[in-house]
This record gives sequence, structure tokens and C-alpha cells, in this order.
Amino acid sequence: GPLYHSARSMRAVLPNEPTNIFLISAEPRSDYLDLRVNYHLLPHRVFDFNQRFWRVARRSKVGDYLLVLGDIPALQYNQDSGNLSWNGKGSLTVSRLYEDDIGVLYRVEQD
Repeated sequence: GPLYHSARSMRAVLPNEPTNIFLISAEPRSDYLDLRVNYHLLPHRVFDFNQRFWRVARRSKVGDYLLVLGDIPALQYNQDSGNLSWNGKGSLTVSRLYEDDIGVLYRVEQD
């Protein structure tokens, strides 16, 4: 289905070696979707941070990835600066690698 194809396209831009992917979802508790994404992105390490962007901003490091599932209005990406911010509760410098109807994949460029 669409989720499988989306995950397959994301894997094409991810490194071959397992890496950290922080998952943020628009739905407060979308366990099924989160688990399916996790499965399709193996062997990468997917950490589900639900809607807690500020935790991702604190824990991520350069080279980690952030996957945003769905539309989260509070999350704003500035393409010119590469700044991804959440209502003033944290920000990251990222590059957008992939986007489709399922979600957006970013790589952390600066912590």
C-alpha cells in the first residue's frame, strides 16, 4: 500500500548502515501506523516521540533523521535557513530529504 511505497522511497535516501530516526506523528497516538513505519524502516532505529518535538531537539545529533508523519501545523520549516521549529519550543537545522502524503523525512545538519 501507500505506506510501504513511502517507506521504500525513504529508505532510498537513508544510509545503508542503521541510523537513528526520530518519529513525530500528527496523531496523538497512532501506534499502528508508527509500528508499521518502524517495521518498514528496519534495520534503522526508529524512536517514537509522538508529538514531543522539544525532546527530539534535545536528543538528536548531526546525522540523525527526523520523520514527521502527517501535517503538524505547529511545526514550521524554513527552506532558506533549514530551520525546523515548533512554536518556539525548540528548533533544529535540517535538510528536507523526502516528502509525500505520508510524511516528511529530514536529516539533522546542526545541533
